[in-house]
Amino acid sequence: MKRMTFMEQNAYERFMAKTRLTDEGCLEWTAYRTPDGYGRFQVGRRSSRLAHRVAWEMFVGPIPRGLTLDHLCRNRACVNPGHLEPVTLSENHRRGKLGNFNREKTHCRHGHEYSPENTYVHGGRRHCRICNRERQVLYRWRLNIRSQRTGAYIPPRLRA
Repeated sequence: MKRMTFMEQNAYERFMAKTRLTDEGCLEWTAYRTPDGYGRFQVGRRSSRLAHRVAWEMFVGPIPRGLTLDHLCRNRACVNPGHLEPVTLSENHRRGKLGNFNREKTHCRHGHEYSPENTYVHGGRRHCRICNRERQVLYRWRLNIRSQRTGAYIPPRLRA
């Protein structure tokens, strides 16, 4: 390990003073946390950075370009570099609790079941065929009402 300058030593001591070791092995951030639960560390006079990113750069090195740090322990306040892994943003989302949120849904927001017969995928997202059909009927009905008021031409394929 390279020898630290006074400023680096000061930052290291300040950083470590804001952590505590938990029973699970997490090095938990005890200073300010964002509403999302991530620690923040004051770097300069005016800027602060996410504490887990500072920890990675302090103990491991630069975060590879295009990657983000995933908390393997699922504890957002953890700054233990052993509990962090650089991954793509999409992989981080897939691993997180929100990544499976939509995948685990069994019904659309209107209560229709996501069955193979009632579901289609467009743009990487599931859609309910029943809701789509109801939206189309409503759209055509509104289009008809507008055309009767204004006398606008409606192509036959869009007429109700």
